[in-house]
Amino acid sequence: MNGNKVYTFTFKVSDPIDTDNSCAYTDLYKAEFWTSRACDKRTVVNAYINGIKVTPMWDARTGVWRVAQLSMNNVTAAGATVGLELDAASNCPTLRSLCNRMGGKCIYSLFNEKRDCCPVGENLYSLTSGYN
Repeated sequence: MNGNKVYTFTFKVSDPIDTDNSCAYTDLYKAEFWTSRACDKRTVVNAYINGIKVTPMWDARTGVWRVAQLSMNNVTAAGATVGLELDAASNCPTLRSLCNRMGGKCIYSLFNEKRDCCPVGENLYSLTSGYN
């Protein structure tokens, strides 16, 4: 990995507050991460779903990294992981620099396959550990 670091996010599943809501037990298709404007398509060299390498997608217009085809449900998502491998030589080699757009928080969105359930959340980068 040439000094690159992989930062992993773990999904935690909780019981829905409103079980009648159409999004209460929806699938998980895609995760998007809103990143610093300093980042570019060289920043994330690989993504991982449960440790399996997949190709991340970069949208230069919006500054968003996408990891699609998660193919999870409320059972299989519990404890599942998405990892982002950051290029050590890029403009955003750390999670702190990647997420430096909203005051040090990683802003993410999760989507179901129909894209009609799209919760947004944030995670302080200091709570997410990196490993080699």
